[in-house]
Amino acid sequence: MDQLAKYLNNTVAVVTVDGRYIMGVLEGSDQHTNLIIRDCTENKYDPEQGVVQERLGLQILRGNNVVFIGEIDDFLFVNMKINRRSQYPSKNVPSNSILTQNSNGQYISKEHPTNEMCSMVPNTLFQ
Repeated sequence: MDQLAKYLNNTVAVVTVDGRYIMGVLEGSDQHTNLIIRDCTENKYDPEQGVVQERLGLQILRGNNVVFIGEIDDFLFVNMKINRRSQYPSKNVPSNSILTQNSNGQYISKEHPTNEMCSMVPNTLFQ
């Protein structure tokens, strides 16, 4: 996938449809957004410990499970305190401005019938 080529060999964050937050180094992708990611960790929230990182190693993520992928600025991320990562500064965006991928692999804007607000991690963490 040409759009992801610029992320090859860079640290990326991936959010899956089941809400998992996975980080690692992007090794490859294809036209279906299937991803090969090495040195993966998954951030899980524990009410007592805050964010706990679980090492996953090499992962292949199926494209239809990927909601979001973005590059992580390693310097900014490493300098954040691990137990504060569950409290990313976020801003509200209208949920009716959703970008989705159609069956042809093209990204289209999808209108949502409600005007509810949803939380979004600012793109400064995923440049």
